[in-house]
Amino acid sequence: MSPVSVYYKDAIEYTLAGKEPLMKFYSVRDLRANTKEIQKTLSEDEDAILTNNGKPFAIMIPVDEGNYDSTMDIIVRARALSAMRRNQIAAEKAGIADMSLDEINRIISETRAEMRES
Repeated sequence: MSPVSVYYKDAIEYTLAGKEPLMKFYSVRDLRANTKEIQKTLSEDEDAILTNNGKPFAIMIPVDEGNYDSTMDIIVRARALSAMRRNQIAAEKAGIADMSLDEINRIISETRAEMRES
């Protein structure tokens, strides 16, 4: 099974088409009732999605003492990329995505001056 994430709706479409999604999906109830099976899935180097009320809310990935640090590094980088993308989308919506460096620096200077005055 590939460690590449899929959108939840894509996993449903894969399942409806008789194909196996790229990641296994487990509900919170599954986790409580089938902990050993899920541990086995993760120990086989397979990732899984945890759902609550049918909606994905967590990704479970295998980790051990040998790959803990590198796995955490990857997760931190992924979170940073996700935050950067959210900021890019917000900037596009606000109409400020194409600002020049001079415009950005001018706004920063004005904001700092206003903060010093108050």
